[in-house]
Amino acid sequence: MKNKFSWLVVGAGPAGILALERLRMSSIPASEIAWVDPDFAVGDLGTKWRNVPSNTKVKYFTKFLEEFENKKISVLRATHELFSLEPEATCYLSHIADPLLTLSEDLQAQVNTFQTKVSKVVYDAEYQTVQLENGETIFAKNIILAQGAEPRISALIDKSEISLAIVLDPKKLAINCDADDVVAVFGSSHSAILALMNLVEATSVKKIINIYRSPLKHAEYLDTGDILHDNTGLKGLASDWAKKNVELQHPRIIRALANSEEAKILLSQCTKVIYAIGFDTRNIDVQNVDLNNFDPATGIIAPGLFGLGIAYPALKKDVSGEIAKNVGLWKFALHLQFCFPLWLKGGDPSLSFQRRLESG
Repeated sequence: MKNKFSWLVVGAGPAGILALERLRMSSIPASEIAWVDPDFAVGDLGTKWRNVPSNTKVKYFTKFLEEFENKKISVLRATHELFSLEPEATCYLSHIADPLLTLSEDLQAQVNTFQTKVSKVVYDAEYQTVQLENGETIFAKNIILAQGAEPRISALIDKSEISLAIVLDPKKLAINCDADDVVAVFGSSHSAILALMNLVEATSVKKIINIYRSPLKHAEYLDTGDILHDNTGLKGLASDWAKKNVELQHPRIIRALANSEEAKILLSQCTKVIYAIGFDTRNIDVQNVDLNNFDPATGIIAPGLFGLGIAYPALKKDVSGEIAKNVGLWKFALHLQFCFPLWLKGGDPSLSFQRRLESG
């Protein structure tokens, strides 16, 4: 078969870049590795979210980069601002996107790249058939899906929607809002708070309505080193801003509980709406296998088919007993450290979890 590979990675965001590095460090010949992405620009992080304040401390971004070869890290340290920032502080996502782009360019030069999208995958335990939007067909024994996720939308009300990509960029948001606008923001997550912040600080909209289901929650750094509400609580700039402007009720912000009578009245006044209610896995048509069979503990979907990153996160219980999706670059790296040896052995889901642990 033409275009036949041992491994294919779908997606060139942070998780896809990390997966490529793992494959290259595992002595798998570059000729047997394929990589598909429409841009090779560090995914949505590099193309949409550069101007977004992160909820991750600098030290965890640098720990993520330290998963790459030492000689590559030496180059990054000498050329990128991230390594000169305060380790305990947070930063903008551009600070991590830039070194990741350098790593991506290096990896692209080593493996077989296809700058396009995947239109369909036909799963087979021997060789999977992958049809690309550029008309090519490739075959892969193993596939790592790291295609990322897209902001969730909802037709809750019939109003003009401002996309999250615009909302989280203050300059773009400013030209998409007018002084007489009443803007509704759904959600109480990191993205929702940043949306509120940008509306207050970058626009002159008349009123901002925040519709929420759950009260604000802040991550707490404990003396034990654990983080309470690690995956669900606000951190960094978003947390600080929320304490001063949301909990203390900024004069232009009105908050209302979802489905309440107050919310219904307020929403009837709004002219535009912003949904900051989470992310859904970017869709890929995969036939002959149920993607819902994804095992968050091991990243295994089926033998030879694996998931990684924000599209396929692990689940983690924090010290409070709260179970949530474990999302973050360093968290993806830790997860891959455990999963990758299992993937190299084929990822047979018929093995019990305990046997997988023993085999890894």
